[in-house]
Amino acid sequence: MPDLGTQLAGYRIDGVLGRGGMGVVYRATELALDRPVALKLIAPEFAGDASFRERFLRESRLAASIDHPGILPVYAAGEAEGELYLANRFVDGNDLRAVLDDVPLRPERALTLVGQVADALDAAHARRLVHRDVKPGNVLVDAADHCYLCDFGLTMQLGAGGTTASGRLAGSLDYLAPEQIRQGRVEGRTDQYALACVLYELLSGSPPFRRETEAQTLWAHMQEEPPALPGYPQLEPVLARALAKEQEDRYETCSAFVDGARAALGLAPSPVAVRRRRRRLGGRLLATGATLLAVAVATTVLLLTQSSEKLLAPANSVGVIDPASRALVRAIPVGNTPTEVAASDEWVWVLNSNDGAGTISRIDAQTRTLVSTFSIAGTPRNLLSAFGSLWVGTVEGRVLRVDPGTDLVEDSWTLPNAGASTAFEVDLGAGWLAVGPNAVWAGSQRAISRIDP
Repeated sequence: MPDLGTQLAGYRIDGVLGRGGMGVVYRATELALDRPVALKLIAPEFAGDASFRERFLRESRLAASIDHPGILPVYAAGEAEGELYLANRFVDGNDLRAVLDDVPLRPERALTLVGQVADALDAAHARRLVHRDVKPGNVLVDAADHCYLCDFGLTMQLGAGGTTASGRLAGSLDYLAPEQIRQGRVEGRTDQYALACVLYELLSGSPPFRRETEAQTLWAHMQEEPPALPGYPQLEPVLARALAKEQEDRYETCSAFVDGARAALGLAPSPVAVRRRRRRLGGRLLATGATLLAVAVATTVLLLTQSSEKLLAPANSVGVIDPASRALVRAIPVGNTPTEVAASDEWVWVLNSNDGAGTISRIDAQTRTLVSTFSIAGTPRNLLSAFGSLWVGTVEGRVLRVDPGTDLVEDSWTLPNAGASTAFEVDLGAGWLAVGPNAVWAGSQRAISRIDP
C-alpha cells in the first residue's frame, strides 16, 4: 500500500476513499491539471495475472468510450511501477450503500435514483456492453442526488458467459441473475435483474433473495419467487417481471422497468424519462435529428434536405424541414442574422451575430417556440451542446458554460493565446468548439484546450 504523498503515473495519493475485493480506491490529485481524481489500484493477486491485466485495460477503454452523464468518466488506465491503476472523476459524495442507511426510502426518491442508473445502463447496452455487477456499492451519489454508475472492471461484451477468466462468478451474490449463476449468456436484462434487486432493497431494507447462507441465496435466485414488498402491493407484478428467472420474460430495457414501477405507483414520469421520450421524438422535434433538420437562415437562404430540392425560409428565422415531404413545416423568428445552431434533447440555441455584440436565442424543442433571447459577457462566436450544458466560445478567446434552463453562465475559461506552451502548435484559424469523450475541446488561434466538464 503506497504512502500518502506518493506519486504514481502523474498522480499524488492524498487519502483512502474505500477498499473492495479488487483493490483500494484513493483520493488523488492529477498533477498536470491539478484536479482531484479517484485512483483505483488493483490488488496484486489480480494485477499479477497477465490475462487479467489485458482484460482490465481493454474493458477500461470500453467504459471510457461511453459518453453519458450517469456513467463515471474514466480519465486513464494503465500500468506504472508495478501497479495496475484506473483514474476516474472524483465525486464528492457517497455510494448508494450510504443511502441505504436511511432505508426505507420514499418511492419517488428511490425510483429517481434507480431511474438514473437505468438510463446509464441502457446507454451501455446500446454499445453492446453489460456491466454484470450492478449493486449499491457501484453507484455513486453526489449531494444533488445525481448518480454515477462506476466500476466497469467486470464489464464484458454482450453474449459472453457469466464468469470471469478465472472461473469466478462475475457479480455480487445478492444481485446475481440466474443466468450468471448458470454461467449462461448475459445481456442487458441481466443488469435489469440486479437493478430490480437494488430497488427492492431501497424500499425494504434488504435484497429480495438474501438468505442465511450463500448456497441458500443462490438457490433463491434460481428457484424462488421474490417475496412480497411490504406496503407496495402494486409494485409486485412489476418486480416479478424484472426479476423473472428467464431473460426473455423481463422488460425490454432497464428504463422500461423503472417506467413501469413509476406508473404502478401513480408517479409522474421522471426528468430522465421525459428527456428519453424527447430523444425518441427527436425525429419530429426541432433538432438536428434524422427526421427534421433545423437550419438558421440570415436573409433568404437555401434549406437543404438529403435531396437537392431548394426551400426558402423568411429572413432571421430558423426553418424546420420534414425530409419525408421535403417541406418547410415551420419558420421560427429569432434575432438578426442567425449564423449557427446547437441542439440538445430539450433545447435548440441559435447564435444571432448582428444583434449588437451578438445574442443567443433558446427554442423549446418540443413546442418549437422561442423561449428567450439573451446576451453574454463578450461576443459569442461558437455554440456547442454537450454534457448537459450550452458551451459558448467568444471572439475574446473565452469559453462559457451556460445553464440550459436559465441562460445563466455557470463557469468560464480563458483560452491560451498562440504562444501557450501547453497547446498543440497547429494553425486553427477561427475559434471553434468540439465535444469528445469526457471533454470539451476549444480552439483559439494556434492553441487547443481541453476542458473537463
